Amino acid sequence: MKSQNNVLSFAALLAAFLFVGAAVTPSYGQDQGDKKQDEKKQGEKKQDDKKQDDQEEINIPALMAEANQLRGTGEFEKAAEIYKKVTTAAEDNAMAWHLYGYCVHAMGKLDEAIKLHEKAASFEQVKGISYYNLGCAYALKEETEKALEYLTKSADAGFTSQQVMQDSDLKSLHENEEFKKVAARLMGDDGDDDDDDDDGGRR
Repeated sequence: MKSQNNVLSFAALLAAFLFVGAAVTPSYGQDQGDKKQDEKKQGEKKQDDKKQDDQEEINIPALMAEANQLRGTGEFEKAAEIYKKVTTAAEDNAMAWHLYGYCVHAMGKLDEAIKLHEKAASFEQVKGISYYNLGCAYALKEETEKALEYLTKSADAGFTSQQVMQDSDLKSLHENEEFKKVAARLMGDDGDDDDDDDDGGRR
């Protein structure tokens, strides 16, 4: 009986060991799931690190200065390429989006410019001028209703300029009575000229 008891004790210990091992050892599927999760986290970290490195490598102030100079001399296509590069590296750069749209607008690519103006309008600091540019783009496309809608939004956002009636983009609206009212609002009651070069050469 002593020998048999020893065998039974050993069998019990072995069974207990196997049970505990099964409890703590992950299944193949669980192991693969954990591996994929780790790989996903590593991939996301690499993307974040790459984005940060790209921003550190790109001298955004220098690029903006270069693009502004090109824009000032009428080289809109070259300027647009640089502004695009800036918006890729710094998606929250409101002025780069605004000026990118401005250059594309000046190149006559109105449908593309409209998309860029809409993007720029999502930033509070350039919302008013971006709405104005949308009004100009739709006026050039002879979509009067949309042009007036965005010009009104521009005035509502507080944008003013004394150059409204001289803006060739808006020539098709000059005889429109609603436009005259909006234009008066845009020019402002105080007569201040808000059209300076620092705002990016608004349209």
